[in-house]
Amino acid sequence: MDKTVRFYYVHRHSYLLIFFVPNQDTVAVVPQEVLEIILGNLDRFKDRESLRQCALTARCLLPAAQRALFRSISLTTIYESKGCAGIENFRGLLEQAPHLANYPTHLCLDLQPSDWGELLFDAGSYPFVISRLQNLERMDICIFRENRIGLTSLQLYILLGGTQAPKIRCLQLSGMESKEAFGFVGHLAAHRSLQELQLWDVLPTETQAPALTWSPLPAVPTVQLRTFHVDGNVTNTLSWATSANSCLRFTELRELTIGDLTEQSCPPLARVLEAAKDSLTCLNFMGPDIEFVSSFQFDMLRHLRTISYTIPRIGPTISYHSPLGPSSVLNPWCSALKRGNGLKLDKFIVRMDFGTVRIPSRSESEWDPADGFVFHSWEDFEAALISGTRTRQLELQIVDSNRRITTDVLRDYLSLCHSGTGASSLCCRE
Repeated sequence: MDKTVRFYYVHRHSYLLIFFVPNQDTVAVVPQEVLEIILGNLDRFKDRESLRQCALTARCLLPAAQRALFRSISLTTIYESKGCAGIENFRGLLEQAPHLANYPTHLCLDLQPSDWGELLFDAGSYPFVISRLQNLERMDICIFRENRIGLTSLQLYILLGGTQAPKIRCLQLSGMESKEAFGFVGHLAAHRSLQELQLWDVLPTETQAPALTWSPLPAVPTVQLRTFHVDGNVTNTLSWATSANSCLRFTELRELTIGDLTEQSCPPLARVLEAAKDSLTCLNFMGPDIEFVSSFQFDMLRHLRTISYTIPRIGPTISYHSPLGPSSVLNPWCSALKRGNGLKLDKFIVRMDFGTVRIPSRSESEWDPADGFVFHSWEDFEAALISGTRTRQLELQIVDSNRRITTDVLRDYLSLCHSGTGASSLCCRE
């Protein structure tokens, strides 16, 4: 018996990976899924040489190392006005070299044809190509508004290969109506692989979401989401997501991102939070309309560890202390966090994009840049974090092109930070 043992180890963060390779047959019995998990802990940029060495250690490590090295290969296709030349060229490439279909893991589709009938009947290359990309993990589909009429969820599903479509984990849809978007997700539910759903620029639909009067049949496939992002037409989208006909389930949801929160969107959002109360760990809000956040019972979210709120760029005519200014939007958080006695947050992040905003320090009509400004609401906000929750880290992220304003923000913020909040941190970028 060959006593020669070759070993290779890689230390990355807290991981210690050791491969003992006595011969090819011994390591060949290790499942490829296990090897992919092990090599997935390595960074394809910082540990590129280490992954190459792993590929050279044994032949059976080569497939897993290749997928770790090239797992983020993206394929972007744009439908041109004269025809889908891009996807047809890639089809010809796959016909000559079929093994190339194993490498792309991210597919971006920008669909902008002048006639959907032309796309569906003449673009046979789409289902041919997509059905062969079985290692896809993410798919981004962007539909331009001027060309959205006439596309149904079933047509899009057929276009992307139908039952032969890859079992993707992440799906991003942009520019679709909420009804058709969830219809498309329903077709993908049979694959039982979708874990992350991102809906951006969702368009309103005239059809109302079904009322919660009956339960779906047990045989209907469901999708247990881990990540859910909604931005645009939030009320209608969340209503469809929590309707009786929806295939989505949120009992294992870990990250939720909501944009443009309104009073009408609070009831369906509350249903999502109720379903995810035992699993949600990260909650993100975007948009200025945040005054309704005080109505939520955050203390029921037992595993919530991170809350982030993004204050978008404000126009040059809106002042800092106006109803849409950053100073006023923190007040609802104060009242909400004071009632969250059960929260044990690890981090609360506030992202502010001042841009060209006018920030008065003495009056709303006159402002001298040399005067700077003071965070009048940060004291109450910080006190609410300390008394209402046990927050370990309070993080402020500032996006601003004016260095002088940024300096004033940092100075006033640092003057309010003390040992009660733990290790507060600042993340500033321009």
